[in-house]
Amino acid sequence: MIARVEGKLVAKDLDSLEVMTSGGVAYELTIPLSVYETLPRLGEDIALHTSLVVKEDSWQLFGFASVFEKRLFEKLLTANGVGPALAIGLLSALSANRLIRAIREKDIPTLQSVPRVG
Repeated sequence: MIARVEGKLVAKDLDSLEVMTSGGVAYELTIPLSVYETLPRLGEDIALHTSLVVKEDSWQLFGFASVFEKRLFEKLLTANGVGPALAIGLLSALSANRLIRAIREKDIPTLQSVPRVG
């Protein structure tokens, strides 16, 4: 398991980024919007907590600013019908605390405001 990635930010987009480690390996990570909004400039140092999702046809690494967000992402994946794309979408549309509150309070309108949640 890859628990954390540290290095230089070498590329960024709204939903992904690349980190070049000191060992010369670049990792591509899928990220929620909350991470994108706090990214440093290209070439600056970055450290992200990660979750590796392995499927039969792909491996995908997800990056998070906090262990709390990472654990919430992993917990969401245990819910029936929630895959990595939907879990990242939920964390991009709602803050982690707001998402937890909406789930606990069964706030259906808030959850349905997220794309691909029906």
